[in-house]
Amino acid sequence: TDLMAESILKTTISSGLAALKDPNDYEARASIMWCGSLSHNDLTGLGRNTYLMCHQLAHALSGMFPEIAHGAALSIIFPAWCRYIWTNSKERFLRFAANVWEITDENSTAAIKKAIDTTESFFKNIGMPVRLSEVGVSESNVRDLALLCTQNGTKKFPSWYDYKTEDIEAIFRLAL
Repeated sequence: TDLMAESILKTTISSGLAALKDPNDYEARASIMWCGSLSHNDLTGLGRNTYLMCHQLAHALSGMFPEIAHGAALSIIFPAWCRYIWTNSKERFLRFAANVWEITDENSTAAIKKAIDTTESFFKNIGMPVRLSEVGVSESNVRDLALLCTQNGTKKFPSWYDYKTEDIEAIFRLAL
């Protein structure tokens, strides 16, 4: 399952770059659509407790600020979420570094941090926002976003980490 997800990410990255270079590249655009279909049919979560919390945070962000598209919200939230959570799933983030970005380092912490930074740089290089401040969201919005995301602290998320409202606030702050 992880190898499929990693392959989908690699294909999306390479096809996305190709489509940006030549918007008429049918193969690149078709690959992006195929990857999207595979990613959204739960195939990449088979056999795992995989609720990807960054999607919930992105939904809250787009819900409070409807002008922020889901993809833009994800390009902001995903690196911040990674920076917050990686120590709780170090082996999976090492796989992500090695298998998606081909980053290997004797120092596993350095490899993971470089992979997260590379992801953020990729988003920035394709013209996506990577900070809440780039889309007009400020520190004053963080608590309300976290409460919206967690339905005032009552919503639980099926995940390998027990997110509390304070965790959500911390992730949004990392994205500022």
